[in-house]
Amino acid sequence: MRKWANVLVLLSILVIIYSLVLKFTGRFVIKLGFVNITPSSGLILAFFLMLFGVFLKLSLRKERISLLGNVNIFFWLGSVITVGICIALLLSHFPASSSKLKDTDVIKRFTEIYFRSAKNSATWTGVPSWQVPLDNWVMQEMIWEVKPDFVIETGTFKGGTALFYAGVLDQISPTAKVITVDIESQISEAAQRPLFKERVEFIQGDSVSPRVIKMIAEKVKGQKSLVLLDSLHTKEHVLKELKLYSQFVSVGSYIVIHDTTFGNEAWPTYGPGPMEAVKDFLKQNPNFTVDHSREKFLLTFSPSGFLKRIK
Repeated sequence: MRKWANVLVLLSILVIIYSLVLKFTGRFVIKLGFVNITPSSGLILAFFLMLFGVFLKLSLRKERISLLGNVNIFFWLGSVITVGICIALLLSHFPASSSKLKDTDVIKRFTEIYFRSAKNSATWTGVPSWQVPLDNWVMQEMIWEVKPDFVIETGTFKGGTALFYAGVLDQISPTAKVITVDIESQISEAAQRPLFKERVEFIQGDSVSPRVIKMIAEKVKGQKSLVLLDSLHTKEHVLKELKLYSQFVSVGSYIVIHDTTFGNEAWPTYGPGPMEAVKDFLKQNPNFTVDHSREKFLLTFSPSGFLKRIK
């Protein structure tokens, strides 16, 4: 029994260490079948493992008699500290009062949970599309309202999102197309679809390279365009994209910056990202304004990232 108690205590300490890694990185979740182990569930598990270990120790008469013995002092000290850490971390993980919880806090927390659990699982007609489904719904509304001749997308990945936009354009115009740019080609599955062949033009290359910009400029000259940026998410790259691609956006149309959830303000561990790029861009470009009405579904990876050209 004594050995089992020690094993349980050691196991609880290992679970706490794992939970701390999860809590402070905010990125990793281990999936065991249908179970996702998160920082909270890990701490709760460690707490009960420790309590069970202590219960086993107390069930031994010799242990009850020599609680402060030299052999046991480290066990009991470690147990108390471990339980204290679990309680402290669990309390810090939840707000003191649900009545004080702001809507923005709930949205931010749910966005984090979604990112860890489901971000990369969405597909469109079987082809991976990493966009939040609610953002895709907003995008189809915007495309229908603007009725662009071209939807320009940076960051193609597998092509599922481009295929989705192509399907919307197919209901609007017999000639409207998607131009999508990525530094590497991963569209083998999407490229087999007849709609993709008919409505999507893929350009392989750096989205900010002079060659790519020139190719797009020649294709969309004099046409109405809507732009979506979802490639490299550093502040420098996104800001450069904003400056280059804003020239293609027609008055009344949009340039949408995906993953503005990344950045010092929204996600401090990430560093300067799309959100900071948007703020710098808007300071220098009064022709664009943030359209917060596009965030109506609350869960969005583009908060403050729907920029409408007003003049």
